[in-house]
Amino acid sequence: MMEIRLENGLPIVSFQCTYQAKTIGMSNVLFDTGCASTIFDTDLIANIGLYLDMVNGAPRRMYGVGGASELCYE
Repeated sequence: MMEIRLENGLPIVSFQCTYQAKTIGMSNVLFDTGCASTIFDTDLIANIGLYLDMVNGAPRRMYGVGGASELCYE
């Protein structure tokens, strides 16, 4: 069962991500039920062998509060 806690009014969770039998723990993750996709720090998930595919990935702009954008790969 996932425990959801509120920090500064935001729902925050901790969980484990597993890829090809390697697992990494992630804490302080925003649990966004209104988001169309999930975004992870590429440096963090590279530790378990999950890498950004710059050849087959599609570049997308991610917009946050205040309208600032950041380039991401899908």
